[in-house]
Amino acid sequence: MSSLVEKQARLVNAIHKANNLGNLKWHASEAVSDIFYTSVKDNLIYLSMIDENGTESVKVEIFVNGEFVESFIDDDLAASEIKPIGFDYWFQALTSLLDYAKRSASGVDKILDELIKYLDG
Repeated sequence: MSSLVEKQARLVNAIHKANNLGNLKWHASEAVSDIFYTSVKDNLIYLSMIDENGTESVKVEIFVNGEFVESFIDDDLAASEIKPIGFDYWFQALTSLLDYAKRSASGVDKILDELIKYLDG
């Protein structure tokens, strides 16, 4: 059976895969700026950048049916034997996810595609 950190690492890799397939829609939190979330079944996955004792970390929080159930940061994943897919470090993987979430929530990629299509027309 997988340890908790292994499951967390597998989850981050699965989120990356789902993003690459275009299967997740990210939203900006209305309550707090710079927090982004996606819905998977009855679960919400939140991503945010935090300052952990003077060091930036990406925090992942999971809510099920509106109730908090789990959180971890990139440093927690360093203990995992699973490696991030496409990245050297978990901080890079989670920062990439957070950047993707911001772009998805803002709709900037869609806007850029529309501008390019119009100007290339």
